[in-house]
Amino acid sequence: MFLYIYATVLVWVLFLFYPWYLNLQASKQLPAGFGKVSEHVWLFLQFLGLCAWLYLMVNEMVIYVANPAKGVFSIIH
Repeated sequence: MFLYIYATVLVWVLFLFYPWYLNLQASKQLPAGFGKVSEHVWLFLQFLGLCAWLYLMVNEMVIYVANPAKGVFSIIH
């Protein structure tokens, strides 16, 4: 359950931070050396975060189907 929460936070941070980073890069307000991160790196990090989130979500679904008393979704019911 905690991994699911961490992965969700990671995905949201990556997706919220990336436009802010682009905005800073466009306005030239980045610290020296910080602007060297390419767009491909950000897209790759977003992809990894999304894959981790989807994997953990499917994993929680499998746990819930196998035993509804466990897993994140048991909190909802």
